[in-house]
Amino acid sequence: MNNIKIIAFTHRTTELVNIGRLYIDEAKRSERLNKLKELGLNELVYLSTCNRVELIFIDDFELTNSRKTQIFSTLYPDWNTNEVNWAIDNSADFEGSLAVKHLFETASSLDSLVVGEREIITQVRKAYDECTKYGLTNNYLRLLLTKTIECAKKVYTNTNIARNPVSVVSLAFRTLTRLNLSPNSRILLVGAGETNTKMCKFLYKNGFKNFTVANRTFEKAALLAKQLKGEAIALADIENFTKGFDLIITCTGSKDAIFTPELYQKLLA
Repeated sequence: MNNIKIIAFTHRTTELVNIGRLYIDEAKRSERLNKLKELGLNELVYLSTCNRVELIFIDDFELTNSRKTQIFSTLYPDWNTNEVNWAIDNSADFEGSLAVKHLFETASSLDSLVVGEREIITQVRKAYDECTKYGLTNNYLRLLLTKTIECAKKVYTNTNIARNPVSVVSLAFRTLTRLNLSPNSRILLVGAGETNTKMCKFLYKNGFKNFTVANRTFEKAALLAKQLKGEAIALADIENFTKGFDLIITCTGSKDAIFTPELYQKLLA
């Protein structure tokens, strides 16, 4: 069991604004993660959410700073020495039984920014499935993740942790309602992923009806816009958007900011 390792970046180890620095674009993920296997990591899962990035892996080497330097330099080849050192200083390490305990607590939302949110169990499962597709997992992590999901389900079923279900999205919506926006407010959504889709369900159910969805992949924007009876535009065309807005909701997988001061001023027209 001692060869189970986890390197975790969460709200407990660093400011949330830094989590985006650790995001790996999906188009580059398979190549980057497979490079780690060349270092001797036998199996691995990359878990990335809006408030945590974790690397769960099997490794026979001790998790020293030297080993972490190898891992970070391979995973983020454009990083310089200062960035690698930042990662070493702002991560938490777990090995053996402590790694198993941490993973169980993560999937059960005990380690979540919002304790009791259920999205994390789905995110853990999806991360495992994705890395399995990349050929990065085998029997060891399969067994570990199976037991992790079983544990999380028991926690949600046999305790009151999810009696009043909450999530980052539901808390954001609750905060949004305090602004007393009119149902006719023009809402510009940037990103058509899982988080924005869930936010839209809250908005639509509560009477909001004036939506424009912008996304890097136009087809995904069009699909969400159809559900909302709104309009869709490609993210590349957003600087030409002239219909104005009362509210912008943005959540994308990009590690860089979508809205620069220049773009925002242009949209204000």
